[in-house]
Amino acid sequence: MRAEFLNILVVDDDPIDVMAFQRAARRCGWPNRVTVAASGEEALALVRGLAAPKLVLLDIRMPGMGGLETLRQLRADPALTHTCVFMLTSSDDPSDVDAAYRLHANAFVVKQSGADGMRAIVERIRSFAELVELPQRAGAA
Repeated sequence: MRAEFLNILVVDDDPIDVMAFQRAARRCGWPNRVTVAASGEEALALVRGLAAPKLVLLDIRMPGMGGLETLRQLRADPALTHTCVFMLTSSDDPSDVDAAYRLHANAFVVKQSGADGMRAIVERIRSFAELVELPQRAGAA
């Protein structure tokens, strides 16, 4: 059975980037439910709920708890270790890339500017979702 990202959590404090992702997802015909969190703290509260997302798109630089610390806490929670986490950030700093993969990010994607750039990212994420198999959430049947 192919992975279906029924629930997507976008964690980004920039409302323009969030809106660009949502618009691109609609234009690509991807009807998934997109939930938004503006901080790492908010994201952790959401994913620990009953309807944990299949995919988290996580920005690195946010006020309060940044993306790398959020990722560290996601991976430390046994119930969330199988959640697919893509870092989706404007940073292309090699130290950020290295840190994200050391913390077991599934992918590191640098944001592209403009509507066409975001649409290209959404299309690639959708292709990935249609291609891969993911484990069930820990504790799920």
